[in-house]
Amino acid sequence: MKLAIKNATRMQQEWITIYKANKKYQADLMKVHLDNAGIEAIVIDHSSLLYTGMPLIGENSAAELKVQKEDEQKALEILKEYNE
Repeated sequence: MKLAIKNATRMQQEWITIYKANKKYQADLMKVHLDNAGIEAIVIDHSSLLYTGMPLIGENSAAELKVQKEDEQKALEILKEYNE
């Protein structure tokens, strides 16, 4: 029951895409850096849709890294350090 409540609350939060990757592992790696900085992040994996036969209309990435809106600026600064 607590898990369901936690997941419902999590989905109500506003998540912002801050990074798009061609491979899921790239987004996962950036997520580790954010986790280490204490920023909650999630990876949305679009690659599984490739196997369903459904087209990825307007989607050029296999995965997206998202953070809560209030963490956006700090997360972007951290990612910038690792992408330079």
